Amino acid sequence: MRALAFIALAWVAATGCGNLTAGGFGEVNVYVSGDEPQPSPHPAAASVSPAQSSHAIAVGDVDVSFFAYLRSEDGSGFQLGIDELFAQQLPIDGSEERLLKIQLTPEDRYTEVRLIFTQVTANVVGGLPVVGDVSVDLASNLTVSRVLDLDLSDDEEVDLVVDLNAPAWLQTADPVTRMVDPAVFAALVEVSLR
Repeated sequence: MRALAFIALAWVAATGCGNLTAGGFGEVNVYVSGDEPQPSPHPAAASVSPAQSSHAIAVGDVDVSFFAYLRSEDGSGFQLGIDELFAQQLPIDGSEERLLKIQLTPEDRYTEVRLIFTQVTANVVGGLPVVGDVSVDLASNLTVSRVLDLDLSDDEEVDLVVDLNAPAWLQTADPVTRMVDPAVFAALVEVSLR
């Protein structure tokens, strides 16, 4: 964990800390959901078959931990929260959306969000091919990067929603090892603004 924190800090230091002297601050609210309703298609999910990406009625919950960063147009980075963001017992079916962080953020144009996942586990009760404890096979931390179009202005409030699309990647779990390929998980995670 200390090694990850060092890597995360190194990334922020290498890219700068955002345009902190530009003036005002907006507010970024970070939400996570097991499965947002009517998710928008994402090109990265094209390698997953339609059977894998269909959303069955799944019962259970997921635990997830990750670091979140915004990258501005000039290449500087800003961490959302000073520590890891985490959610426990988040419903797989998306029936509950969890607010993880309310972060004052320097006004700037942000073009990328970077999520570094440290743990993804689920307890599947029913509705999916594999029932029981399932994990994304994270031998090391997994970075998921998404293009963003956020022109944050002073006093503006924006919701950043991380949609895990859990039913989709849980369908791909190996029935013996109960593991999910991290590449499949990474392809199916979506991030949206509202």
